[in-house]
Formats: sequence, structure tokens, C-alpha cells
Amino acid sequence: PRTIIISGINDEPSSHVAEFNNGFGCFQNYICKNFILPQEAILNNYTDTVTIKFVISTKGQTRNVRLSKELKYNVGKTFEDLFKNMPTWMPATQANIPVYQEFEIKIIFGMNKYWKKLLPTCG
Repeated sequence: PRTIIISGINDEPSSHVAEFNNGFGCFQNYICKNFILPQEAILNNYTDTVTIKFVISTKGQTRNVRLSKELKYNVGKTFEDLFKNMPTWMPATQANIPVYQEFEIKIIFGMNKYWKKLLPTCG
């Protein structure tokens, strides 16, 4: 006698990337709503670009926040605090087991003719 095994689609262990509450659009909204350029940066028309690396832990917490360079006027600390205090993510999984995941994003910020932000305006 032969044994026949039928494997269904849901039998395969799945993997998922970490996800901010309801997706990347909400992550962008979080940054837009909560990042306020320090007053000294505003007064000096400070504009710059920074790459921010961070890890989402197995419990969905933001860890190991690192900026690609030092920023003037306390902007770096503002970004670090923003990321360290963000809401919990849904952690990444590998074979249905939570795992750490590293992210890297590039942010352009500051006061210029295209973008003028004194207070949060995203909705």
C-alpha cells in the first residue's frame, strides 16, 4: 500500500515583515504628526537629510536607533526620541516565530520653500 500526503497552502510556515500599526502609511503619519523641528533649527533655516536605522524587537519595540550623521540644533536627539517612543509594531516572523528586523529610512527635513512646518499638520 502507498501513502499519499496532501499538503495545503496553509501548511507552509509563513514569514512576515514587521508592520507599524496598520501599515507604512500610518508610520509616515506618525513621523509627520510627532516630529517638530526644534525652534533653533527653524530660526537658522536648517535643512538636511538623514538616514535612520532601527531594529524592531521580537516584542515589536523600537531598539538600536542610529542616525547616519550628527545633526545640528538638537535635531538628532529629537529624531532619536521620536523613534524610541513610537508605538509598538507587529514584530516580524520567520516560520511563525517572532524575530528581530532592522529597518533603514531616509528623511529629508527642514525649512525650505517647498516645505514649511512649524506645527504638526498631517491627518
